[in-house]
Amino acid sequence: MNTRPPTIDLDSIRKLVSEADVEGLIEIHGAPDNEYDKEAETLHATIAQLQTSEITVSKLLQTLEAIWRRNFIDDDKELALRRPALQNLAEQIANVFGPDAKPRAQENSQLMTDLDYLHACIAEARAAERDGEVPIGAIIVHNGDIIARGQNRVLRDHDPTAHAEIVALRHAARALANYRLPEGCTLYVTLEPCAMCAGAILHARVSRLVYAAVDPKAGACGSVLSVLNHPQLNHQVEVSSGLLAEECGSLLTAFFRARRT
Repeated sequence: MNTRPPTIDLDSIRKLVSEADVEGLIEIHGAPDNEYDKEAETLHATIAQLQTSEITVSKLLQTLEAIWRRNFIDDDKELALRRPALQNLAEQIANVFGPDAKPRAQENSQLMTDLDYLHACIAEARAAERDGEVPIGAIIVHNGDIIARGQNRVLRDHDPTAHAEIVALRHAARALANYRLPEGCTLYVTLEPCAMCAGAILHARVSRLVYAAVDPKAGACGSVLSVLNHPQLNHQVEVSSGLLAEECGSLLTAFFRARRT
């Protein structure tokens, strides 16, 4: 089994993060060199939990985006401006791990990608939970890039339609200036979509849906209803489910258990 190389320590990660200066804080605002200590520690802790074969540029980029979104900025357009710097930082960190830090075999590449993106959804779900919302998160990916993110906002926005999937679809449509998304878009979400969200997925022409946990009470992708892929519909969606189902289901179970106590 591959393990994390001993040459990777917190000081190495801190140095790389500081030199990248993604926000321009050190260069522009004269912030101290330890400005990113908290972010470096978070990144180091995340890397420490991974096997060497899992430490890819894609995985690191997802982690970096989640860290910066949580600590600095939560805006897709602003984050997109920083993505080249984050990409460069991810490549530098991956290079430190040497030749063993390679992606898995090609036949497993799609599985690894789906897992990475679902982890990004989980980050959105946890952010929603911190604001008192049911922990459900979603993202939309096109050509390997995350073009939109969403999390439950029904309480914050006083909007019964503000499910994570709907929020992500709205962001994607605005970003692309088209309510119908281009071919090849995948929507990832931590919980099986309801009837409303399944209908929106069809209207947006999402090519592929990946959800983690099933919803035995309101799921509309096979659990309770089968809104998607009715033979009379003029759009079909490729559906995958089950990845990280236990982790995503546990998030919801713990949330509702805490509310009952």
